[in-house]
Amino acid sequence: MVYYYEGFKYWIFSTPWIIHYLDAQKHATGEDLFNQPGLWKTHLYAVHSLTPDAQMMLDFGDVFARPVTRAKIGDDYERSHPGGHFESNYNLLYDLATRYNDSEIQGVADWMKSLGHTGQEEWWTLAWRNSKLKAMPIEKVESWHHFLNHDVVFWRSLGMRVIPDSCSGRGIGRVASTGELKD
Repeated sequence: MVYYYEGFKYWIFSTPWIIHYLDAQKHATGEDLFNQPGLWKTHLYAVHSLTPDAQMMLDFGDVFARPVTRAKIGDDYERSHPGGHFESNYNLLYDLATRYNDSEIQGVADWMKSLGHTGQEEWWTLAWRNSKLKAMPIEKVESWHHFLNHDVVFWRSLGMRVIPDSCSGRGIGRVASTGELKD
């Protein structure tokens, strides 16, 4: 799983707390609760929930103020993009990449970081990122994923722009032709 029907905003908020709890649980009791299918795949939710430029999240669930946030104005934009950088908490993926020795998770985290993403607790990057773990290039990460728990399919393209379509209820976005978007 780790598909959040509430939207990417809640993934940003909730997942660090889950990771910190599991770290504390393992340290305090020795019980390792990280062996969960949802955690193995949470990087797929992170990568597929982003718009193709990876600077916003798709309008699916509760995602700040939707068109206002995408217009880079309003209080929610300042909260989600402090200093103009997307605060995605990408760095928690480094903890999972290290735990699972997973180059795909490491690759997604490195890609998000390379795009200027930040985290609320950036110092954890130093503790969690395993420099010996080779990162899979983002182009090799599968471009779609079916989250079976909620029967939702995400598909992404790094080469196309997406206009989120949150009003229709028929999907999370539609492909835009070059002429539909103005910068």
